[in-house]
Amino acid sequence: MRPKVLTTDWSGVVSDDRIPVYETNMRLLERYEIPRIEFDDWLSLSKGSASEFLIYMGVEEGRGSDYLENLYKGELDVLEGEGTIPEAYDDSYPTFRELNQRGIPIVVISSHPEENLRNEAERYDLLAFIQFMISTRNKERALRKTCKRLEVLPSSVLYIGDTVYDIRAGKKAGVLTGGMGGEPRRGYHSDQKLREESPDYMFSDLGEVLGIFI
Repeated sequence: MRPKVLTTDWSGVVSDDRIPVYETNMRLLERYEIPRIEFDDWLSLSKGSASEFLIYMGVEEGRGSDYLENLYKGELDVLEGEGTIPEAYDDSYPTFRELNQRGIPIVVISSHPEENLRNEAERYDLLAFIQFMISTRNKERALRKTCKRLEVLPSSVLYIGDTVYDIRAGKKAGVLTGGMGGEPRRGYHSDQKLREESPDYMFSDLGEVLGIFI
């Protein structure tokens, strides 16, 4: 069954925010006197959210609350204010525009802070193409809610992500899954890690989804 709705993660799929996110995480590690790690090591260790990564690295403060996520957002805003900002991948705008012209609903489901999601979407001129956006650490639940809200079967929804956590959430929600990889490396997790999760599709360019939505 071909999908009728595109749901997508943001970071690493639509927006290349790896440098600002990496630097934000490293500043927070330093705040807790935990040594920085190399960029490629951080990519391979990246989790479903900033707080999960920080806890994995040994941060104890704020477990079980939104404290670390709020701390992360504040530091990310500081960094972007200094001029280190994300940039949309070149294929994001033409792909969203074409899907919109075809009448394909586009929904963004991401752990990225809601305010930052909206600001980036506006800056990339993508907001008008997006049906709605959900900022959450529980992507499985968000996908189920999206299916209910749009009154569609999970089997008619494609969720694209660049981490194993995206693929796992999509599978648990019963939707079709797509891994966004590509060489040189795009996104957070490698092609190999994504393929090990057996997504329904693998992409190296967002424009490749246009062939799925015929």
